Amino acid sequence: MAKDIGTVTDDLTIVIDTAEEISKGSGLQTVVGGIGETIKPFLPMIATITESLETDLEEMSEFLKQFSENVRSDLKFVQGSLNILHQEVSLIKTQFCHPKEKEQADTNAQISAPRIDPKYLTDVDTEEKPIKAMTSRLEPKLANFHFARMSGGISTNLEDGVLNIIHWLAPEKMYEHMCLNAKKRRYTQQCEIFSFGMMLWELCFEKVPYHGKDMGYITNHVTKGGRERIPIYSGSKEEKEIYSEFKKIIKMAWAHDPDERISIGKLYIMLSNMQKKYVPPGQMPDLLPDNVLKLDERIPEEPVMSDDEDLYIGTITATGALSYYIYTDHSKKLHNSRFMMSQAYADAKIPPVTPKNSPLRVLPSRDEMINTLKRSGISSFQNQDNEELDLLIIGGGATGTGAALDAATRGLKVALVERDDFASGTSSRSTKLIHGGVRYLEKAIYQLDYGQYKLVREALHERATFLNIAPYLSHQLPIMLPLYRWWEVPYYWVGLNVYNFLAGKEAMGNSYYVSRDKVLEEFPWLKKDNLVGAIVYYDGQHNDARMNVAIALTAISHGATIANHVEVTHLLKDETEKIVGARVRDNLNGDEWDIKSKGVINATGVFADNIISLDKKKDNIIMPASGVHVILPNYYSLSGKMGMLDKSTSDGRVLFVLPWEGNTLVGTTDSPSEVSFNPMPKEKEIMWVLNEFNKFLTPETKVRRDDVLAAWAGIRPLVIDPEAKNTSSLVRSHMIHVNDSNLITITGGKWTTYRNMAKETIDKAIEVFDLKPLYECQTENEKLIGSQGYSETMFIKLIQQFGLDTEVAMHLAHDYGDRAWDIIKMAHQANNKQWPDPIKKISSHYPYIDAEVRYAIRQEFACTLVDVIARRTRLAFLNPQATLESLPHIIEIMSEELNWTPEKKIKEYEEAVEFLKTMGLPKSDEKLSLAIENKSQ
Repeated sequence: MAKDIGTVTDDLTIVIDTAEEISKGSGLQTVVGGIGETIKPFLPMIATITESLETDLEEMSEFLKQFSENVRSDLKFVQGSLNILHQEVSLIKTQFCHPKEKEQADTNAQISAPRIDPKYLTDVDTEEKPIKAMTSRLEPKLANFHFARMSGGISTNLEDGVLNIIHWLAPEKMYEHMCLNAKKRRYTQQCEIFSFGMMLWELCFEKVPYHGKDMGYITNHVTKGGRERIPIYSGSKEEKEIYSEFKKIIKMAWAHDPDERISIGKLYIMLSNMQKKYVPPGQMPDLLPDNVLKLDERIPEEPVMSDDEDLYIGTITATGALSYYIYTDHSKKLHNSRFMMSQAYADAKIPPVTPKNSPLRVLPSRDEMINTLKRSGISSFQNQDNEELDLLIIGGGATGTGAALDAATRGLKVALVERDDFASGTSSRSTKLIHGGVRYLEKAIYQLDYGQYKLVREALHERATFLNIAPYLSHQLPIMLPLYRWWEVPYYWVGLNVYNFLAGKEAMGNSYYVSRDKVLEEFPWLKKDNLVGAIVYYDGQHNDARMNVAIALTAISHGATIANHVEVTHLLKDETEKIVGARVRDNLNGDEWDIKSKGVINATGVFADNIISLDKKKDNIIMPASGVHVILPNYYSLSGKMGMLDKSTSDGRVLFVLPWEGNTLVGTTDSPSEVSFNPMPKEKEIMWVLNEFNKFLTPETKVRRDDVLAAWAGIRPLVIDPEAKNTSSLVRSHMIHVNDSNLITITGGKWTTYRNMAKETIDKAIEVFDLKPLYECQTENEKLIGSQGYSETMFIKLIQQFGLDTEVAMHLAHDYGDRAWDIIKMAHQANNKQWPDPIKKISSHYPYIDAEVRYAIRQEFACTLVDVIARRTRLAFLNPQATLESLPHIIEIMSEELNWTPEKKIKEYEEAVEFLKTMGLPKSDEKLSLAIENKSQ
């Protein structure tokens, strides 16, 4: 605490007996002086509030607002509290602090987890026995509604009982804990009202809310508007009336929008009236009988979050005191038996959370999720419905993980298994563009093809969504279209602005003309003869494999159970021949088990026919096509900020030249292919790409075969069109197919539209399997993990705080978002040094660092060497030669983390070398490969 600002703490208790006394100031009791002087100007307002206590307390909020402004302008006060008492019952308890100390106050609030501790002071001393509202890992207990009764929990009334209720966080606060990096907001009176509603529900029915539901499920349910269902009551007439009154209050307290919750004034009046009407003098009524409760399945609205004020004001209404009116004789003069509330921040003794001392955000381990999958199979055979999965998704590419995220955020119980690794197939081998499909638009116009037009409209919308939910992994990219005939200028200018027009308000920017000189400034190697200028338009670009991993991690954070390197070997059927699960094998250790679910989704991309064949042998539903990309040095995309498009190659396709991860990506081809796990790029197709690119270059800057740093092939799962004559004319649309066994197969499509494909797939699954989701699709606004705390200038903070190279800082920010802080902390822990700490790189040629390998294993489910070099880092896709040279070092790090034996290290090395050959590792490096292998042994 910065004591030089002024007084560290200052607390004030105001005891209100009569309006006359408070207006004279006789009710002031300054516990720790100073603030009493600050409050004096507000005495008339407090007196007015006191006079209207029986009718309205709305003015209290205005008082708090003015009070906060007064404290904010007075530098004497760092933090303190204000306690207002009426008839010896605590009505308001307010924590406040100076803006300069807001970060610490926010941190303390989150760690201590604001709570209610209503107790009889004659039985339990509140201040000496605070309830710890946190776990040993400093995670807030969102629910631990345990009745600690002196009677042992048998009695159905609260007389002589001791009630300990951990505070229920309001949806807006719970949302902050669910979204790890959501902006932390102040704790408000409305938050406390919601908590009172939960407490009242439990008091009425003596039930533990959401009993048997895991916290991920509860959090997701509450933050999206779900609540416990209030059952129909069929008791006596008076009991029905009481029940109806409570039901009304609970619903008003549970409003999702904080501004729509019942005011404390109205709450006070309603409870007081109930006490006068229903409670006989000197008696305490029994609670209502037990009822069987079910979760509310209504469709919620989005959570409403209010903005912060400069001053941190955490208002805690004494709902315990108000509820006491229901269960006691109000005519008695209360002294020791009144309810009190423990202070919200009493146990917050640790310093503010910073990147250097914050706990890492840990998802369930792969072993934990596999154990969950194993339990699902056993429990389903025993007909324990609460353990049965709603959906099992096969395939961990973009569509599969997208479907898992969609299902999880709807409140469905979903699992996903992937034979290899996330994005191990086509999803890591794309052109890295997020685009609406310029060439599809041209076909739609000239061929009057409405299907192509719909695809473009869908893709343009999804492009905008893509950039919104993953801002650190995706960005806008201007792409230049060089023109060599004067009439092409107006032609393409109009066409590309139609492209922008179709995007509507989601357009990235208007297309514009660039003069010949400006074109050559950007691409000096471009052929100059007959060049008249260029048109520049905008599309998006992303890091595809990293995006895929982020989607999987986000799905897990929402409760999905996901395991990579788990292969489906058989499909399970019930007595009606409907598929109800799968037999799977862990490819890392050979374990096999059954997973049972209400439905199975086949999202295996080009391998979709393989899964279908496990059910019934049918004609293939996809046509695989190979696309080859090559990686060239960065001087072919000199600025690194603009791409180029060859609009018409020799065979009528297009060729992209794009900056990507510090190099230049050129591609792609489009030719029929066979399905294979690790397709090898054909030399013929590599040379085709280079020859087409050379047509754009000046004679003195021809690209050579030796310039190729990497080359890879990706197999596209194209939907078969019986009318198509060649694969390049196939629409890259998707198809959802349901066979007689109820196996749902989703195939086709492209990266840009993965989210909508996933949405339509889950919509179909809900229909086919009669599932009961809690919410509508949420993924259009669900930011991926790492996005909440990210900003475009985040890399500057990394440089300033930790002395990182600019290249490393930008890489960490753009690959991990706000999780970059965790990477840096892990680097610090591994080296056991103080900041600034030298960061070790995996390869001297690229910005990847050692800590990323450890992070990939601990936090991103990397299990093999190829997982790390290909999908957690992108080193193998950028430069297989540099990757080869780095393998021994990476193996040593992974061996430390995973306890690999010498034999395992050799096996991983050999498999990595074989993989690098599919990335374009030159054959001339075989001797070097053997030398490095011997070194690793």
